[in-house]
Amino acid sequence: ERKKWKKFGAAANQESEITVQANDDIMFEKTRIKQKSEQEKKVSDLQSALAGSDKSAVDSDLQSALAGSDKSAVVGNLKDMLYKKRMERAMLAAKGLGPQPELPPAEDDSHLPSKPSAGGYVAPHLRGAGGAGSSGPDRKREENSVRVTNLSEDTTEQDLRDLFSVFGNIQRIYVAYDRDTRESRGFAFVNFMYREDAQRAINKLDGYGYDNLILRVEWAAPRSEREGGGGRR
Repeated sequence: ERKKWKKFGAAANQESEITVQANDDIMFEKTRIKQKSEQEKKVSDLQSALAGSDKSAVDSDLQSALAGSDKSAVVGNLKDMLYKKRMERAMLAAKGLGPQPELPPAEDDSHLPSKPSAGGYVAPHLRGAGGAGSSGPDRKREENSVRVTNLSEDTTEQDLRDLFSVFGNIQRIYVAYDRDTRESRGFAFVNFMYREDAQRAINKLDGYGYDNLILRVEWAAPRSEREGGGGRR
């Protein structure tokens, strides 16, 4: 509507497109808002999640469930405990305090000493090791070993230690990795100190749902049978 007004005075002959700009300086003050980094936010979220449950209560409930025969109670308490431990490791990793990622072994037998050449000296504690009639720690470890299959690709040794250590002392855990992709091949071996602990783990965890997969837990075949049955899978 103002465009229709008739011009007058000094502006009577001026073009209507001309605009007048003010020369006043307007000062702007920037407000700085401190924003949390992604790492700090992740740590905060993990701390909040961990604060919602009592670790001692979870461990106590788990031990009570293990003492009974109700498999569903064991499964529920195991899930609570494993979730908390994974969250704790994730929080340490977010802070940069977690352990360095483990390097997968190159071969299934990399933990064993190399075989001596023919006629060479053999230490007393290694004599007879690996033979069909071998005895001692190696044979006992094989007898107390369980094989876990149907594992997810991101399952680590620490995940399995958290899962199986509630049943008894563990001597060693071996997760089979692909040498090219460095991902889990889907199976692992867990060596218990005592055979009865290994049996309890089989009874409770065979058919247990873990990482959206159903675990298969069974006695591991002796090394001689595994090597004679077509080699490694």
